[in-house]
Amino acid sequence: MNIFIFVYALYLLTRAPSNRYFREGLPVPATLPWTVRLRRKSRSILYVLTAIYLVWTFNALILGLPRIYPATYQRDKLGFIALPILLLAEILGGPSGAIKRLFNLCASFAWLVAPTAFAVFMSSPGRLTQTHSQLVNWAFGLSIATAALFYLKRRAEKGKAS
Repeated sequence: MNIFIFVYALYLLTRAPSNRYFREGLPVPATLPWTVRLRRKSRSILYVLTAIYLVWTFNALILGLPRIYPATYQRDKLGFIALPILLLAEILGGPSGAIKRLFNLCASFAWLVAPTAFAVFMSSPGRLTQTHSQLVNWAFGLSIATAALFYLKRRAEKGKAS
């Protein structure tokens, strides 16, 4: 199997676009005004902070911490604080490509939560505990949000193409 991957990677590296890239490099991007750069940097920083915050929020559910520390049971509800932060990031950084960025963020969290929720759901013989039901609910919600954002992203791409 590794030989096939190596041969395929070698094929990709020897194609004409790859050779042109390694010969010429990427084109030099045009310099942007400082206000645009500042807005984009602030949007990026807010997205990174939101992602770190959401990892902290979902990590408790994935690890099952509310069963050990019952005081952290409602901690997953704090994940909704990320929504106004994301809205602020999009307002500050400009709206172009917002659906694509939100899709990437939502899909990454769906890939983080959904496999664990599926394993918990399939391995529990009876009723789910409160923590496990929270995890399954978040996985279901993130999966639906990812599918909806994917649909909107594809629709926007088709609109630009035609």
